Amino acid sequence: CQTLGITDVLVGDNADELFGGSYDVMMNETYVNDPDGWRSKRDGMADLPFVTQKLAETYGITVHAPFMDREFIEWAVRECQQGDCVAYNRRIQSSFGGPFEEQPCGKLPIREAFSTVASWRRMDFIYRGSGASEGRIIEDFYETSVSDD
Repeated sequence: CQTLGITDVLVGDNADELFGGSYDVMMNETYVNDPDGWRSKRDGMADLPFVTQKLAETYGITVHAPFMDREFIEWAVRECQQGDCVAYNRRIQSSFGGPFEEQPCGKLPIREAFSTVASWRRMDFIYRGSGASEGRIIEDFYETSVSDD
């Protein structure tokens, strides 16, 4: 960003937590028929800390994180139910540019508000998209860099 002269960025911190976008946590079969359990799990994640602000400050960048706004969080927790956020059989892409297939899908309010092809792609954790999940990159790093002592 600095190199390009970008001084402000808009981030989606807390969107997955508020709107059930995390496949491994909010979309697993445990919650399909348990909206109260889903809500409890979601509400417990609604205030998680993110390092984005501190990281951006280091580089002189201003971060705008609308899903971290206190009023927005309170609204989402109060008004958004499981059915508003998650569909367990929705046609989305498993990869950008790939075919549309029925699969679980979270963050429905955001996907519908920004209805582009990219917004209907499956959510992947950053380590999957960055290539860090290829081979044993993460495991090798910890095995060589972190001791048991």
